[in-house]
Amino acid sequence: MNKPYQIAIVGGGPRALFAVERLALEYEDASPGRGLEVTVLDTTGQFGAGNIYAPGQPSYLIMNFATRHIDVWSEESHRRRSSTRLTLTEWLTRNHPTFSDPDAYVPRSLVGDYLMNAFSIVLDELPDGMSVSLIKARVSDLRKVGERWELTTPTKTSRFDSVLLATGHDGWRHADPTDFSLRVYPVTQFLSERIITTESLVGIKGFGLTCIDACLALSEGRDGKFADLSDGDRQYVESGREPRSIYVYSRSGRPMLPKPDRRRAMIPNTWDSVWERYSRAISQLGPHYSFPDDLCRLLWNAADEAVAITGNLQEKTTREWFDEWMNGVWDAERIFKQLSVSLSSARGDAPPSHEIAIAEAWRNLYPALVRKLQHGGLPVTERENYEGFASEMERIAFGPPAENVSKMLALIDCGLVQLCDKPLPGAILIDARIPSPSAWSPTSPLGLLEEKGEVERIQEEKGIRVDSNARPFGKAGRLKLNLGVVGRATEGCVIGNDTLSRTLNKHVDRWASQEIQILSASPKESMSLSAA
Repeated sequence: MNKPYQIAIVGGGPRALFAVERLALEYEDASPGRGLEVTVLDTTGQFGAGNIYAPGQPSYLIMNFATRHIDVWSEESHRRRSSTRLTLTEWLTRNHPTFSDPDAYVPRSLVGDYLMNAFSIVLDELPDGMSVSLIKARVSDLRKVGERWELTTPTKTSRFDSVLLATGHDGWRHADPTDFSLRVYPVTQFLSERIITTESLVGIKGFGLTCIDACLALSEGRDGKFADLSDGDRQYVESGREPRSIYVYSRSGRPMLPKPDRRRAMIPNTWDSVWERYSRAISQLGPHYSFPDDLCRLLWNAADEAVAITGNLQEKTTREWFDEWMNGVWDAERIFKQLSVSLSSARGDAPPSHEIAIAEAWRNLYPALVRKLQHGGLPVTERENYEGFASEMERIAFGPPAENVSKMLALIDCGLVQLCDKPLPGAILIDARIPSPSAWSPTSPLGLLEEKGEVERIQEEKGIRVDSNARPFGKAGRLKLNLGVVGRATEGCVIGNDTLSRTLNKHVDRWASQEIQILSASPKESMSLSAA
């Protein structure tokens, strides 16, 4: 008990930052009289930001999350050290005032700077008795040795009392030797002019946020320009360095719709009371609710009330609009028309449309849905229906900023980007799809743990089953008290992982709190915690 308690965190992105911050707060409160040594391992060396929010990436790669919603600090941090714990808006006001509009969508590189700065603040203010080491390395092996974990990198093997896996949604993707498609990030590496020349035909699989980033990297990233037109639209002016053509296709053909620009979109403030009322209704559902009957009914009712408040578009219900969205052929003409109509509402050139009401309903009811559905709240028999529905809502509600949709329409209009239904022979393929939560390689830490029975999936090809403290279940359903898994690898059991929000899911905070309880406990108390 006199030896320091040693924790390894595998993955150095935002969740690693959240974990270290919370460990420091809990350790300071506990004053356990035993040291805490935390080692964070990350392949990028950009601790706090990781690969997705890399500070060096081009500025045209922007967030799809408005600045006002980004705050990496827990409520406890704000209460104790408000002078150093800044929201993104506050940090930008101090350091980059031209980007400080709370309703703007800023470059991801700036968010990366903010995250890395936050990590440095946490390290500078660690409580006495706690230390953190940052190591740029890939973990090649992870195994149980007695009651501890043995972790191997290319240069060293070490043992730890506890391990947290926070590898993000793409950190351990399985490398399929038969798949010759390119990945997108970092764009300066995979989409460089050395790999994709001006003579190249390019095919992009997937029509989501990553696809838009790839299209911008191959146009604006090669010195192409977007000129503003008098009607508010944009025109793309080629630089001559673009590939010959970019063909975009996806399984459904349905695009991601623009998020409304809050500074311009005509969204009534009275909608907020609708979302609050229906969020309470979701929370108050009894134990025998169903999806889609009960939950979708509340969603459609909320969206219909929002539409009624505007006094517009009442010739159909929001459910009827959604049925039309799901049916029919999504050819290039229909896609272009839908994006144009949605963009008009998103930037305030037209009143809020049905899709705006549905999107606002889903975004605002989502936290209540997450609390209701995760950790077994959604029956296995209804999980597939929910996932299909949620993927459609993601297209409608969690799409790109209006600015990026305007750019995509300009690229389509000039003919550089073409919408199609299948890959073109001879094209260089880019995989712009979000990887499955189970897409980890068999040789990654998650793959090795699954092979040994240390973790289990909630279903075949789904994410890892964890409890509310991020502890995975292993053989015979037994909890692994000194192992934690957070992020996309748990998707399905935990819902809503792909976000910087500190409030949507509290798994990292609860994991850290339990770690400090274990550190502080006597051997007998530790056994009791394990049994619990």
